[in-house]
Amino acid sequence: SISATGRSKVLQFVVYIPSARECPLYLQLPDGELSKTNAFISPMWGGVVIWNPPGCSVGSKKAHGTRRQMSSQELMETLEIFIGQLRQLFGLKPNYHAQGMDVATKFLVSEKGFAQWELDLLYRHHACSNLLSCVATLESLSSLSLPRMIVMDEIGRQVELSLEAASLAQRNATLGIGDSSAVSATRARALAEDAFFHPSIMSISYASVEHYFAIYMPFFAPVCLHVLLAAIKELKRYKVERAKYSAFLLASQSRATTSS
Repeated sequence: SISATGRSKVLQFVVYIPSARECPLYLQLPDGELSKTNAFISPMWGGVVIWNPPGCSVGSKKAHGTRRQMSSQELMETLEIFIGQLRQLFGLKPNYHAQGMDVATKFLVSEKGFAQWELDLLYRHHACSNLLSCVATLESLSSLSLPRMIVMDEIGRQVELSLEAASLAQRNATLGIGDSSAVSATRARALAEDAFFHPSIMSISYASVEHYFAIYMPFFAPVCLHVLLAAIKELKRYKVERAKYSAFLLASQSRATTSS
């Protein structure tokens, strides 16, 4: 799958060949039966196929001492399992059959592993998911309220382009153009997220008044303490000097009265 910003989530498909001590290695299902494909998937990561070379056994040292390549038939069978795992990772059934008939009717007629109607289904699901995410992001942006927040013209332009891309995605979906709808929906989501996570907004979101206070307080606290102590000292000295001056004036007035 592809995220809104265009970065792909890489899926890993691994063929695991057991060591001589483990070979042959089989996967057991919860019901006690052995897995027919001898493989498993890990959601959001990929799939693993365990391949036991022919003649592989714990006591066979000769088989493990020689190098062996997979035949074309073995490689084809492994790739078929990988295709089924890829379908499962996309939320589809590994093999789509309609049972209840003499012969199972296969709806999967494409050699690529996905029928066209399945691709359309994935396109529509992808477009719908991205459009919902786009709407949620734009609603969050419209309700965002931060002190000292300035909405730049670039943010407004990104919002406009996001709405245009979302409208185009809906129009293409109505016309049945699933792939174009998915592309437009992806672009709409990417533009909405770019507007919401714009550096000018992030700098305010993660740099509040409390943030600045916590940063600069260790620098200004010692200086403010010294200034405060000096101010208290000067205030005390001022009071003492004022008392002396008042006493001097009082003594001067007393002498003047006595002289007269």
